[in-house]
Amino acid sequence: MDLYFDEKFKDNVIKAWELNKNELNDVYYHPTKREIVKKCIALSCKKPLTKLHLKEKQFKSTSSEKWLEAYIIQAAKKSNNYKKAFKLNGLDSQYYFLYSQLNLTGIRNSEGKYTNRPLDCLLYEPSTQKLILWELKKDRTLKHAQEELETYAYALEKIKNELTEVFSKIYKGDFNGISEIEKYIVWPKVNSDRSIEIKPDAYKIIEYSSDFDIIKNNKLTTPWDQYKKFGDKMTIKFENLPSAK
Repeated sequence: MDLYFDEKFKDNVIKAWELNKNELNDVYYHPTKREIVKKCIALSCKKPLTKLHLKEKQFKSTSSEKWLEAYIIQAAKKSNNYKKAFKLNGLDSQYYFLYSQLNLTGIRNSEGKYTNRPLDCLLYEPSTQKLILWELKKDRTLKHAQEELETYAYALEKIKNELTEVFSKIYKGDFNGISEIEKYIVWPKVNSDRSIEIKPDAYKIIEYSSDFDIIKNNKLTTPWDQYKKFGDKMTIKFENLPSAK
């Protein structure tokens, strides 16, 4: 068995989620193999999902993709602090949020190569018992996305029993095993026709849009600025496409 999900890590995941369920501030407790890291999920932050920091901290770089991930975590948090399945605006499905930036280093892919990139967003759909993988994109580029999703799915298939063991303790009665793994790319909705050829059945597409000025030139751009102006009134709509396009 891969070393990633050893007993220490399982214990950290459970402890982190007990902390998350009781945390009222813009904090996400991120479990790792060695420790539990407190991370910022403030939507006014230019680079959330970094270690908890002072509000006035100035970053040399920014990350709209991590901001989008923080937005999804906040949606789960605001739904009774992760204790119930949550919905995202525009989607019919209900999800439990499982993990942000799951580092799969040390797990081999189908070609025998070690992975070295974190999985953006791991969700669970209790009605279907599906494990949901979301690769978040700030624009509509497919570079590496399909390969990464396939690697993630392959790796998670190997540890799905461990995932079930851990999260069935966290979400008692609502996590009853994994029926299959479903892969998504989540990227901006654009008005122009920007068709991209996609391998059939490789993954599904979710597009996101907003009435607020956060998508410019087909790219998610400085959404924290709009959040600073409008707060929680600034919402995002997600659309699950019936077929990839």
